[in-house]
Amino acid sequence: MVGLNHEMARQLLVNNYPTDQRGSYFRQFWDVGAYVRQPSDPADPAVLAELLKDIPPIHKWPHGTPLGDNENRKGIVANNLVLIIRGELLKRYPNTIIFAGPALLDAKTGELHLDESPGAEKNYKHPIFGATMSPDITFFGFNLTADEAVGRDPKAPHGYFFGFQQVPTEPRFGLEPVEPSSGVHYWAELSWQNFATGTPLGPAAKPAPAAKPAAAAPLPAFVGSFTATRLQSTMLRYALQQFTLPNFIPATTQPTGFSIGPGTDDANTADKTMKWGQDSAQCAYILLRRPFRIMIHASRMVPNA
Repeated sequence: MVGLNHEMARQLLVNNYPTDQRGSYFRQFWDVGAYVRQPSDPADPAVLAELLKDIPPIHKWPHGTPLGDNENRKGIVANNLVLIIRGELLKRYPNTIIFAGPALLDAKTGELHLDESPGAEKNYKHPIFGATMSPDITFFGFNLTADEAVGRDPKAPHGYFFGFQQVPTEPRFGLEPVEPSSGVHYWAELSWQNFATGTPLGPAAKPAPAAKPAAAAPLPAFVGSFTATRLQSTMLRYALQQFTLPNFIPATTQPTGFSIGPGTDDANTADKTMKWGQDSAQCAYILLRRPFRIMIHASRMVPNA
């Protein structure tokens, strides 16, 4: 940054621009566009923007300090972690929410899970900077040490999960590849399997009797690593391999083998008022898929964890 500003000052001087060559024309290298405001941040956007600059004005640097000791942003741990993502995920979903959340240990199962207790979100870590490299590499910096992330620090005894979350305001419509083993009790669980009748529906064909389709083979584990477009096509191809599906699903063809309920939560109450094929609004409600959230513990990614 010092060299860049120095060369810019020289260029201005060569072009007879009035300058004392002390201006700090470039103070931001890392992209902070995805920065999430923290409760302790100042309310004034201009003040916050100044605090997020990578370096303070160069002419204000204390005399004799090493170059690497002139960071503008305070409170950043030394050797903070950088999460590198390679793939098409962020090309397909550029607004994916990425964060790090503290893990909790389930005393009954011995498994780690994300802390989702009331108020836990204030302890989530959001990227403090990020950048991209062609063709498919994106990385995000977190204010975390490796020891905190994997659970070797008393402040985070169980480490952190890195979360990849679909934006709730970017809806996706469709059907699940197979129904849950416990059955479909919410419209969000409705699957292609619930429309499998055993006989394709053509222009002159009659619908087959509504019967409970056979159980499907387990969904291949590799599906979760696909991008959204490939995931949807893979799920449909999988469903076609498992069942005989109609070529077209008219509004009069009702899904089989499902039971909305029992349950007293808000989602269940709303689901009970919806009917397949009633109108476009109710079909849209039924086909709306819940946002994805994938959690990966840092110990699976940090070397020598």
